[in-house]
Amino acid sequence: MKTRSVPRLASMVVLAFLVAGCGADCVSLCEDRKECEGADRDQDCADHCEEVVSLVEKASCEDQYDELLSCESEQDDICRSDENACTTESNEYSACLAEYCTDHLLDCSDSSRT
Repeated sequence: MKTRSVPRLASMVVLAFLVAGCGADCVSLCEDRKECEGADRDQDCADHCEEVVSLVEKASCEDQYDELLSCESEQDDICRSDENACTTESNEYSACLAEYCTDHLLDCSDSSRT
């Protein structure tokens, strides 16, 4: 299994942020985002969300994840959300995942999460 570089890890964190949602219903947020211009309409949201939640649990980032999901779900237009609306939540979630992934590269290197 190959290891993930810092840029690829950052991409995974960003993707998890963009498609994330569990307490706020990951699958619903993912399906809503598939309606946005340029979205990957073929993505299997149920599978993706299951993988994201698994990583979040391994990393013990549930609180940060839930805060981010709550913020994302409160956006008026999921396709045109205010880029600064969830900055604090996103930064805290990203920092939590990055800390875990730095020490557990194999857990974070699954290519299906990118």
